[in-house]
Amino acid sequence: MGLTAIDTPDPTTIVFHLKQPFASFNYVVAFPQTAPVPPGKDTGTNYQLHPLSTGPYMFQSYQLNKQYTLVPNPQWNPSWDPQVKQLASKIVVNVNVNANDIDNRLLAGDIQVDQAGSGVQKASQARILSTPSLKANADNPVTGFMWFYYINTKVAPLNNIHCRMAIEYAANKTDLQTAVGGPITGGNIASTSMPPTVNGYQKFDLYNALSKPGGDIAAAKQQLQQCGQPNGFNLNVAYRSDRPREVSSSQALQESLASAGIKVTLKGYTSANYYSTFAGVPTYVHTHNLGMAAGGWGPDWPDAYGWGWALYDGGSIAPAGNTNISELNDPAVNGLYTQLEEATSISAQNTIAEQIDKKVMADAAMLPMVYAKALLYRPTNLTNVYVQTYYGMYDYATLGLKS
Repeated sequence: MGLTAIDTPDPTTIVFHLKQPFASFNYVVAFPQTAPVPPGKDTGTNYQLHPLSTGPYMFQSYQLNKQYTLVPNPQWNPSWDPQVKQLASKIVVNVNVNANDIDNRLLAGDIQVDQAGSGVQKASQARILSTPSLKANADNPVTGFMWFYYINTKVAPLNNIHCRMAIEYAANKTDLQTAVGGPITGGNIASTSMPPTVNGYQKFDLYNALSKPGGDIAAAKQQLQQCGQPNGFNLNVAYRSDRPREVSSSQALQESLASAGIKVTLKGYTSANYYSTFAGVPTYVHTHNLGMAAGGWGPDWPDAYGWGWALYDGGSIAPAGNTNISELNDPAVNGLYTQLEEATSISAQNTIAEQIDKKVMADAAMLPMVYAKALLYRPTNLTNVYVQTYYGMYDYATLGLKS
């Protein structure tokens, strides 16, 4: 196509020339969406019907929105990626299947993997945890996803950092954890602005979330004094009314903040319009005084840029579909993200990531709830199974079946 930014010096090499440094670029080009397509093979919207295969498996058949079948690719060389295996002689993937049906078939041994990788549903969770033989084939990893509340830094009185800090201290983290499912199917109590699966994570506890998980009301009241609201203040909290976790966690938040005199009014919205019309539109947030909003987030890739730029960098604030719902625009945080883009070593990236995490928490721009966990189930005939640490999912590239 005549792109001067991309060179192909030989049939197996692509060279990208970036206008400026971007340390996370390797993660970007590892996405399936960036798979190279030879000239003449790009058929536009029809490409999905006959995709090329350069990995260990190739498409044998594909029924749009229904099923596809993979078989070993005879052109693939194992030396290209020693970590990947060709242990299965065929992989059949059914799409658009009901989640509870997937669970039932997993537990019956009719299928081996839930491709979504987010864990079994509530009914199956109870069955697995109460049945020793099933529990023995279950895994409970931290997923890289977090449940939390955005704390808006522009809506009064939360434009005063001490009012935001009062919320951090007053929230009962144990009740919030229980509300989203507890320590097994909900997650571990969180005290940082990014999860432990992200490169550069370092454990710290600025607001006593871990040392006083029931809430530190005395510290909260000290912060209320400093923000000029000694008797507390009124606060509107947005959440998705069709998400049971957010309903229960918002009710738990309302109750725990009341202990410090912070009076919460809950504002429920539907998931379909939550970000596009309400919580993700700063003008709506301001005119309706939405001081906090329930949310969850998982990284596209496991570094601090992939995790947090869209959440915490002032440059990500948008008039609609906004993901920086806290509207955090701290020059120090923005500058650290610029440094992160330009970092030339893993150690430098990790150091900057830790600084961003601590600065975001020092700004009290979000209230962490839990580092989410999933309850995964693997039938007894699945072999070579391990959890990919960054995403808390099975590594599908290594799986096989027992003969």
